[in-house]
Amino acid sequence: MMLSVRSVLLLASVSAFGQDLSPQAWKEDLDFLVRELPARHKNLYYKLKKEDFDAQAAKIAADLPHMSEPDIRVALVRLVASAGNAHTSIGALGGTPWYPLEFYRFPDGYYVVRSAPEYRDAVGARLVSFGGTPAADLRQKLLPLIAMETALMEALRMPALLRSVYALGSDSGAYRLEKDGRQFDLAVQSVPGNAAPRLEGGQFPLPLYLSNRASAYWFQYLEPEKALYFQYNRCEEDKIRPFAEFTKEMMAAADSHPVDKFIIDLRHNGGGNSEVMNPLLAAMKTRHTLTRKGRLFVLISRETFSSAFIEEWRLQRQFHARIAGEASAQRPNSYGDVRSFRLPNSKLEVRYCTKFFRFASGNPDAIAPDIPVELTARDYFAGRDPVLDRVLHP
Repeated sequence: MMLSVRSVLLLASVSAFGQDLSPQAWKEDLDFLVRELPARHKNLYYKLKKEDFDAQAAKIAADLPHMSEPDIRVALVRLVASAGNAHTSIGALGGTPWYPLEFYRFPDGYYVVRSAPEYRDAVGARLVSFGGTPAADLRQKLLPLIAMETALMEALRMPALLRSVYALGSDSGAYRLEKDGRQFDLAVQSVPGNAAPRLEGGQFPLPLYLSNRASAYWFQYLEPEKALYFQYNRCEEDKIRPFAEFTKEMMAAADSHPVDKFIIDLRHNGGGNSEVMNPLLAAMKTRHTLTRKGRLFVLISRETFSSAFIEEWRLQRQFHARIAGEASAQRPNSYGDVRSFRLPNSKLEVRYCTKFFRFASGNPDAIAPDIPVELTARDYFAGRDPVLDRVLHP
């Protein structure tokens, strides 16, 4: 007997999660979500009308008896994303099947930047279509699954959807890509949601800023430029090397070398605990050679989010740091201070906001960098870092 794509996806879901919830169980989860999310959120309806949220939920409830589990999960993501709050989400796609490719949006489209070893030829290729659907149409289909707090949220969140079997709605893995002026088809085999295949970046040269993303924080003295480079990838403590000890090591390096520029790289930092960085801020207050006008730079990107965004703001406000790169995808004035709850049957985690933060006057989409620098696909795959280069060699 031939199985439809929907049936195959449903079987994959049951196998992966060990659950086969009835429509009634999903209905109970939906009712719980619709009741609890607005009640717990600081202001769920600050952009979305309550009647629109309720209408979406009512349609899901009516369709539940005829929906597969993948369809239900995608519908829940769409429902929560409609609030337009980047910190409010539901983990309905977490742990679901995915294609072992990693995409990144450059000015001219989405490119494969890493892949499982068997698909290494795809690295450096631009997405043309998936399952016969052109990239532009695919984008329109997936946008409702993103909480579009700002336009840059697409660049931040779309790459994960472009490899999600459930979001794409097909297990064909039929990508059409373009590389070196040639288009080709690539059939990618999906992997279970809990699988962690090694993704590689092909034979492209690796610049400094991509050399050690796994570490929460690290530094290097760049002798030719007399620059102290500090990359802060996660706002969390390394248990083996606590941040306070790390700060002492870095300040010792600063004290023993001539430092013309102190560069703090937050481009990979998606947040965490904003208190972790306090030892460094305290140390900087006693070292004016690091914070003197024109010496302190903070590098940011669309990925500089949540607590990392707060660190950017603190460094700019307290030390007059110059900001370089592209703006964060996060709106400066927005809801945060995240808490969570779980749906009773599926146990899906729902994240919601409890506080409003204001970091800019008015209501801008972003805090514009002092030194705006765009990263192109040509730069990336040539191993160039135009942001750091611009700071080191203005």
